Amino acid sequence: MPRSHKGSYFSSIVSSASDAFVIVTGLASLGFFLLIPWLISNYPFAQYILTSIVILLLFFIVVFFKVSRVFFNAYKASEFVPPRVVKGYAVKKKVKEDKVCLLIDEHPLFYFDIYVSIYHFDSEHEELLAIGRVENIQSDGKINITLDYHFDIEDLNLIIANDATYLRKLIVKPMITETSIGELFDE
Repeated sequence: MPRSHKGSYFSSIVSSASDAFVIVTGLASLGFFLLIPWLISNYPFAQYILTSIVILLLFFIVVFFKVSRVFFNAYKASEFVPPRVVKGYAVKKKVKEDKVCLLIDEHPLFYFDIYVSIYHFDSEHEELLAIGRVENIQSDGKINITLDYHFDIEDLNLIIANDATYLRKLIVKPMITETSIGELFDE
């Protein structure tokens, strides 16, 4: 599972300058070829229409394939790559029970005070472990997450123990789904 962020949708479109060049060139050539028959006075009108339709079809075929390639590359670049979980720890509280927290790497989709879902990835599927909230974003970009609702105390103990092999299998997503809320409250 790759851990690096591949870039945003906009940057992938901007970076494909060759595709943009082909589209602009196609538009310019289309305009040029549509004007040539009109400029030649002895050119029959039926041939002008036929030539225009053929050139238009060729242009739209080329543009369709180029635009679909641009959007396909942008879609591939926008796939979600989860941030790496750096550390798990507990914060001691005097009044309430201890808070279990995660520290994750910087990621552009995580903002202050959003709810997140924490999953355990086991080579075949993801299992929802907890729902948390972004508590703080540090000056170095690292993100502190407090686990508000959790399912299994053994998983929390592994997080508090800062078990590196277990933490590598955690996936933090910047959202909670209706299904995860249902699982949480149906327990």
